[in-house]
Amino acid sequence: MFWILLLLSAILLCGPLRRVYLRHFTFSLPATAGAFVGFAAGNFVVGLATTPPLIALLLPWVLAFGLGISLGEFCKAWCDQTFGGRNQRRGGNGTGSTGQTTR
Repeated sequence: MFWILLLLSAILLCGPLRRVYLRHFTFSLPATAGAFVGFAAGNFVVGLATTPPLIALLLPWVLAFGLGISLGEFCKAWCDQTFGGRNQRRGGNGTGSTGQTTR
């Protein structure tokens, strides 16, 4: 987990993917937080249960992926519904900002 945090911080601080990651922050930040929580929850579940080695290896990653994607999608939909979509047209009646119809 420590190596994942180091890799993510390197991408955000000095990598070329910083702009892409932060451009879609309404999805990427909650997805990253959800992935960390899912990975920790997967390790907790594997620690409590007696699972076969392959399942013990895959379960934290599957939970991290599932929770990350789900939380990112939910937060993006909530932000779009609450604050309006990024590319949503303002005005509501199909006219431009001046009220004149365009032909």
